[in-house]
Amino acid sequence: MNISDLKIAMPLLAKLKKTAMLHGEHGTGKSQVVRSTWEELGYKVADVRLGQMADAGDLIGLPQFMKDSNGADYLQYVFPDFFPRQEKTVIFFDELNRAPKDILQGVFEMVLDYSLKGVKLPKDTVIICAVNPATDDYSVLDFSDKAFQDRFVHIKFSPTEQEFYSYMGSKFKNSGLLAYVQEDPKMLKDSSLQSFSLDFVTPSRRSWEVAFRLEELYNNKEMDSSMFRELLMGVVGLAATTAGFSFMETHVGSIKGEDLIKLYHTPEIRNKLLGAKEKGRTDIVGTALEDLLSQLAELKGLEVQEGKNIINLVRDLTPEQQMKLLTGITSTAAVMECCSNAKGFEDQEDDSSKGLLASDELIAIFAKTSKARQEAQEETEKAKAKKSKKKTAEEA
Repeated sequence: MNISDLKIAMPLLAKLKKTAMLHGEHGTGKSQVVRSTWEELGYKVADVRLGQMADAGDLIGLPQFMKDSNGADYLQYVFPDFFPRQEKTVIFFDELNRAPKDILQGVFEMVLDYSLKGVKLPKDTVIICAVNPATDDYSVLDFSDKAFQDRFVHIKFSPTEQEFYSYMGSKFKNSGLLAYVQEDPKMLKDSSLQSFSLDFVTPSRRSWEVAFRLEELYNNKEMDSSMFRELLMGVVGLAATTAGFSFMETHVGSIKGEDLIKLYHTPEIRNKLLGAKEKGRTDIVGTALEDLLSQLAELKGLEVQEGKNIINLVRDLTPEQQMKLLTGITSTAAVMECCSNAKGFEDQEDDSSKGLLASDELIAIFAKTSKARQEAQEETEKAKAKKSKKKTAEEA
């Protein structure tokens, strides 16, 4: 994730009370982007370098004995300077992979419960963590502890070269060396560093709950598809994200014929059918039309809204689907009788059709469809004849 996307993602995760874990090479600007993002939003940022802490006391503070109103002694921790004393504070735990294990336990409590030694953090406190990649180039944090791993949304932080140039250009104007680096981008890369991935991230019941909450933000248009996918990979992993997106892109639930008749005027049912049509799920649309014909065969007639629903449905179908529905209506006596008894439609003078089948709009749609189908058949016959003629000429 680049800097621009991360500045959008962090406040969204804070809204869900989920801790972002930034994985990135040293010197890529993790602390700078965290500080600039949250200070712009009016937060105080406490930058805590865990690799510089000697023991747990540096994180949780030192104990001291106090006396209560009755003169009895009790133990109380004097929290360190970074502990937030006000609302709207960001605690940025950097170098998590360099922290001793006893310090990690304190971090775990803060990430898990937003408290330290049982004392709740102030409202609107945000916690963000950062580690170097899990490669031989750095001391590696063990994420095999699933209870620890799935407390975070893991983000691979990879600023673009252009973001680096823009940031440095704002600090060092008219720099000749910056111009040189722009001309020779390979100077930005340390060839000795290993590439890394977040393949240790796997799904769990807890992480799926986070995934569902991220999906709500996506459905509310608070993030785009690209960001949703990237954050989802940091929660349930690449394999689950890929499979999940593939399922969502093609999946459409079954559509009941009864709903098409009675509820097609509602956005929920109409969008469901249109979604199946757009995703090429002709099997689902076909099954829905068959069920619709079965439902019509059991009804004695149609109310005004039900007749309008069928007309609007026909309008939304492809020409082939329109012909399938018309054929089904006219080839079954019980369905024909039901449609003939549709209210709100005048009978034709010659009485050849009545009710729903007498609808001028429905007649026009089917006439247009029949004409288009006939023209397509004629074009197919012409193409066959042309191909046959060519083959005969070649053989001669």
